[in-house]
Amino acid sequence: MDEFVAFPSFSHFFENSNTGISDKDFEKIKYEINDFDIIVGNEINSLHTLVSQSKEFDLIIIKPEIDFFLFVGLFKNKDSVLKHYRQYFELLRQLLTDKGSLYVHVSNLHLMSEFQVILDKVFGEARCVNQILLKTHNSSFKASKGFTKTAHEVILFYTKTDNFIWNDLIQTITEDNLAKKFPHVDALGQFRLMPLHVPGVRKHGETGRQWRDMNPPEGKHWRFSPEKMDELDQQGLIHWSRTGNPRLKDYVKSDTGVRYTDYWDLASAKNSTYQIKNLQKAYEVIIKSSTNEDSLILDACSFDSVCLNAANNLNRKWIAVTPNIESFLFTLRYLEKDFCSKNLARAITTPEFISNEFANPSPVYKVQNKNFKHLSLLNNLRVILSD
Repeated sequence: MDEFVAFPSFSHFFENSNTGISDKDFEKIKYEINDFDIIVGNEINSLHTLVSQSKEFDLIIIKPEIDFFLFVGLFKNKDSVLKHYRQYFELLRQLLTDKGSLYVHVSNLHLMSEFQVILDKVFGEARCVNQILLKTHNSSFKASKGFTKTAHEVILFYTKTDNFIWNDLIQTITEDNLAKKFPHVDALGQFRLMPLHVPGVRKHGETGRQWRDMNPPEGKHWRFSPEKMDELDQQGLIHWSRTGNPRLKDYVKSDTGVRYTDYWDLASAKNSTYQIKNLQKAYEVIIKSSTNEDSLILDACSFDSVCLNAANNLNRKWIAVTPNIESFLFTLRYLEKDFCSKNLARAITTPEFISNEFANPSPVYKVQNKNFKHLSLLNNLRVILSD
């Protein structure tokens, strides 16, 4: 890439009076990629440009739209897909900081194992932190033989080194789960019963001696000193069973919650279809866990702006890469309008890409609409590519 050109401002696409763009509407700009840029064009070339400009990211998220790309003919077969993404993942590794993380969201599960083999070679098997299972909706498929299949996708979580950013998050417990986890209630609130002893023998010290004519169970010691347990009992914080077994009352606290597991239920109880908003919340969990406030994020295959909206909600800086004009338009369509109206972001590409797009429409447009010049999208986002 010798130079860039910029698309018209994002607000241009939301004005009813602007019904199209031509190759004359692109303005030449300096050869420099900034925060909040969406790079439109060949993804490999875009990543090479980011490497050449020494860009580094604490977090990279990629959700390859493989089924769509196969459908429109951008890939000939599965082998061409794997060859492309081997090169892709090698470039992504170069773009990560030493404390950076990569999340690969795989919706085509037939390619999941092949992707993991490639990622293991590029990053090393020890760099695979998690396989996160996403339940996408409540529908299921029951075959004549075998187990019932549920709708799910997988996110592969890799890091560049052991020294990666990690912020341990606590997940709020739902009311139903809270009632199960803390089933007892008294005047002080909702509580559960916990043992007053913990594993390990203490032959010396306060927690190993007798309390109220009771010794701790074999192989264990008291959680607190006898004096502390007397104090807790006086405060009504110890429950005595009918058989005289004492247990600690553990009350619900304002920050009571559980750590996230590698199983995320994104299905909606009210709607069985795949929920974009739930996916955005999941991406926000990823961003909060794997970035700091000053981190830069790369959306390495932007197609619906879920990652970008999540980053905006958390005040994180980002750069995005998207393969063609239509994928950019879909990204823009879903990008929150208040962000677009602030003119913080821009879309950039190369003059060569634009010339080629107008001269030779990509297969995407031909599949979407046989009449390439009358391509239209929802929400008043209408674009007619003119000669």
